[in-house]
Amino acid sequence: MKDIVDIFEGNEEEINEIELDRIDVESEGSNVDIFNDYSFVREKLIKSIVRGSEIIDEATRETKTAPSPRAIEAASGAVKTLTDVSKALIDLHEKIRNIERPKINPEESITENDEAILKTTLSDLLSKIDEI
Repeated sequence: MKDIVDIFEGNEEEINEIELDRIDVESEGSNVDIFNDYSFVREKLIKSIVRGSEIIDEATRETKTAPSPRAIEAASGAVKTLTDVSKALIDLHEKIRNIERPKINPEESITENDEAILKTTLSDLLSKIDEI
């Protein structure tokens, strides 16, 4: 069984500390940046969900062994936080999906159709029918 301190502190092999001086934030182009940012945020959210699940498991065990209002409150707070992070992951997927979809302006579609109709006259249509 993991100790709650181990969950918060983590294993040295598991945790990669970020040194802010060494972060490369050069832009590689819009689509590449979006993909890199998405991958980075997704990884952090998933790690938070996994770590949060471990914390909830440990908090639940602690609450069962020594129930106290504070322990129950802490476990409830961890569940709420985990729920929020899970929602953030789903929102991230939705936002990326919306970025990748081509944007269609309905007014442009109508204009293009109107122009096509205006360029064709009734006599042109009748002559096309006669040709068939």
